Amino acid sequence: MTTNEMIYNIIKAKEYISAKDIVLLSGYSYSSVMRAKNSGELKSHQAKAKGKLLFHRDDVKSWIEGDE
Repeated sequence: MTTNEMIYNIIKAKEYISAKDIVLLSGYSYSSVMRAKNSGELKSHQAKAKGKLLFHRDDVKSWIEGDE
C-alpha cells in the first residue's frame, strides 16, 4: 500500500476532516480550500469559537467533484 493510499484510507474513515486533510486528499492548495470556505462553496464546522475548523467529508466530496 502506498503512502497516498494510506492517507486516503485514514481520511475516508473520519466523518469530519481538517483543511490539511483536504489538501492531502484533493491536491488543492490550502488557500483554495479557505477561499471555497469563505465564499460559501464549502461548508465548515467549528465546535468552539476558537476550535479547530473541520469539514464534513460528504461536503468535501461534493466540492471536489464539483456538485452543486
